[in-house]
Amino acid sequence: MSRQREATWRAVHQTPFDLERHGNLLVAILDEMRAAPELSGEHLARIVRRHPLPDGRILSKAQLLTGYRQLCARDGRAPDTELARCLQVKPTRTISGVAPVTVLTEPFPCPGECIFCPAPDGMPKSYLPDEPGAMRAAAHEFDPYAQTASRVAAMAEIGHNVDKVELLILGGTWSCYPEAYQEWFVRRCLDALNGVEARSLEEAQRLNEVAPHRNVGLVVETRPDCIT
Repeated sequence: MSRQREATWRAVHQTPFDLERHGNLLVAILDEMRAAPELSGEHLARIVRRHPLPDGRILSKAQLLTGYRQLCARDGRAPDTELARCLQVKPTRTISGVAPVTVLTEPFPCPGECIFCPAPDGMPKSYLPDEPGAMRAAAHEFDPYAQTASRVAAMAEIGHNVDKVELLILGGTWSCYPEAYQEWFVRRCLDALNGVEARSLEEAQRLNEVAPHRNVGLVVETRPDCIT
């Protein structure tokens, strides 16, 4: 990924909302949303485009939702449920009631020699560095705790319920990683969901039974010929 493209991606997805700087712009957008008789995704997009930032960029739905919550907290009132729902990013992502959380394992050799499988430096085999999930993993140095915690927080920030979580462990042929790494990786993912560090995988599993973010599904990436 080019530096310019990466900078643009980070500006849109990782820049926190500045209520003091853009509060008036946010209020104008919210007022138009409330006045609209029917608010479809296309209608919301038109409203937002009518209120660009000084540099010409427009606020993302994630920034709008974050800003709206900040505004409500400042004014001491609860967010309007319907308004918050309209600002939710990708609502179908949790339509089943479960929030998918994707994390990547660190780069590790794969026994496969598939000619179509990319192998970029610093990435698990078959993953490209400009993919959003790969970018997030690299930013956290493939640390399972940091990846899980940040992704859960990000999902909550864009309006999703994260009480139930499905962990998707991608990044390579899981079956070929050392068993100690596998156990450590899963334990640290659960530690992030539990909000407390466990001494063993078994303890992490027990703690997760009453955790604020319960893991209801676990998917790992491997090869059919490596399944045992």
